[in-house]
Amino acid sequence: MTSPILLSATTTALVVWLAASMCLGGKSTTECITSLERRRRRALEEGNAVYYFCGAFVRRLASWLTTRSTKTIAELEVLLGRQGGPLNWRPAEWLATTGIESAAFGLVAIAVWVGWLGGGVGAMTMMPLLAAFWGWRSWRRLRSQGNRRVAAIRVRLPFVIDSIGLSMEAGASFAESLELAADSCPGTEVGHELASIVSDVDRNQSMEVALEQLRTRLRDAMIDEFVMAGNTTYQLGAGVSHLMLDMSKRMRERRSHEVEAEAGRAQVKLYYPGIVLLVVGMMVVVGPYIFPLIGFLDGNP
Repeated sequence: MTSPILLSATTTALVVWLAASMCLGGKSTTECITSLERRRRRALEEGNAVYYFCGAFVRRLASWLTTRSTKTIAELEVLLGRQGGPLNWRPAEWLATTGIESAAFGLVAIAVWVGWLGGGVGAMTMMPLLAAFWGWRSWRRLRSQGNRRVAAIRVRLPFVIDSIGLSMEAGASFAESLELAADSCPGTEVGHELASIVSDVDRNQSMEVALEQLRTRLRDAMIDEFVMAGNTTYQLGAGVSHLMLDMSKRMRERRSHEVEAEAGRAQVKLYYPGIVLLVVGMMVVVGPYIFPLIGFLDGNP
C-alpha cells in the first residue's frame, strides 16, 4: 500500500504546485472577451474534456508558452490550419492541452502499473517517457491528418478549377462560379474550403483576403497557384477565364507525374522486403538438403 500512497501524494503535490504557480504567478489583467471568442471557447469546451475542466489553466499555460516556444507555435499553426478540424484551436492552446493530456496519460499508466501490476515506486521514472510518447503520438497524428486532407484537396482541385472556368465562360462572375463549385462538391475537403471562402465574402470580406487566408491555412504549392490565378481572374473578369482552364490542365499533368513518382518510390520500398522473402523461400526449399549435408561433413551420420 505504500507505493500507491506515495504515488498519490506526489501526483497531488505536483498538480497543486503547477496550478498555484500558473494561477498566482501571472499578472492580474481584465480580459475583454468578445462574443466570437466566447463561442469559440464554448465549442472547445464541448469538444474537449481537458479544456472543459481546465480551460482557465489551459489559457494561462498557453499565454506562457506563446512567449517561450515561438518556433513550435509557428509550426503548429501550419499543422492546425491544414488539419481543418471542427475545433478552432489556437496553437498555444492545443500545445497546452496536449501537454496536460500527456501528463494525465503518464500518471494513469503509472498508477495502473504500481497499483494493479505490483510495480515499485521506481516505475514513476517511466512517467516522462510515457507522457513524451503521448505527446509525440498527438503531434504525429495531427501532421498525418493535415497531410491527408491536403492530398484530398489536391486530387479534386483541378476538377473544381475546371468547373469555375466553365461557369465563367458561361457568363458567371468569379464569386458566383466559386459558389457554384462549392455547392457541387458538398461534404468534401475542397468543398469545405470553398464554402469557407464564400462565407467570408458574404460577411463583407474581400475576395483577396479570403483567398490569402486559404493560402495561409494550407501552405501548398498547388493551392498557391490557384490563389494567384483566382486573384487575377477576380480582378480582370470573365475575359481571362481561360487561365483557370489552362491551370487545371497543368495541375492534372502535374498530378499524373506525382502519381508516377509515388509508384516508383513504392516499387523501391518493396524491393528490399522482396529480397528478404526470396532468401527465406530459398532457405525453405534448399534447407532440407543443405543441413543434412553440413551434418555429414562434420562427421555426424
